[in-house]
Amino acid sequence: MSQLNAPVSTMFDVQRTMIEQSHEAMTQSIDAQQQFVQSMMDVDAAKQLNERGYEAAHGMVDAYFDTLEATLPTDQATALEDVRTTMVEQLDALEANQTEALEAFEASVEDATEVTDDGFEAFLAALDEQIDATLELHGDVEHQTLESVDEFEHNLEQLETQVGEIQAKLEDASDAIADSTEEMVEVQFEATGESLESLPGLGATYAQRLQEQGIETVQTLTEANADAIAEIADVSTEQAEAWIDAAQTTAN
Repeated sequence: MSQLNAPVSTMFDVQRTMIEQSHEAMTQSIDAQQQFVQSMMDVDAAKQLNERGYEAAHGMVDAYFDTLEATLPTDQATALEDVRTTMVEQLDALEANQTEALEAFEASVEDATEVTDDGFEAFLAALDEQIDATLELHGDVEHQTLESVDEFEHNLEQLETQVGEIQAKLEDASDAIADSTEEMVEVQFEATGESLESLPGLGATYAQRLQEQGIETVQTLTEANADAIAEIADVSTEQAEAWIDAAQTTAN
């Protein structure tokens, strides 16, 4: 039994027990009581038991799916909502079926004082048939629900596998892009020349000032004007000329 199926099966076991207990209570009521008033009281008790049982069943369904949805991503939780809706509808159908049997019994006990022992036996036989039909329907619903849960769990496992595969592909693509970018930077650096900071006498501060104005490599410095370099770096023209000479020497 799967992890998801276990609590669902437990819920159906509780429902089945509730139906059987309700049937037993009704049967004992007919056997033990012949008076109309007492019979009506027993019917009310059976109806209350039936209502409480289905309220508890609905509560279990809501609590189970609320807990499950809280642990799943939004897209998977949305898919699970269809399973919840199906189970609620099936519970409502079972409740309506059981209520119909109780109402039929309630209508019959109004004339209980005039019914003979043979009549009670006939009613009990009809009630047994009704309960058998209800339990059979309940079994079909349980089977269909467990199949739906199995299918959902299978689809969820497939989705997790697909997500894992996609994530792996994205990681591979990201690594490939990073490698490609690094290679492009290296190629670009090789094509445009050495860094300004490699020149003697030109430190990081002056290099940054020149780079901010587009003088980024030794090669571009060789093509620059000494006066413009002096103004950008805030140094003397002689110092700028010395940098340009050093750049030309390095470039050659």
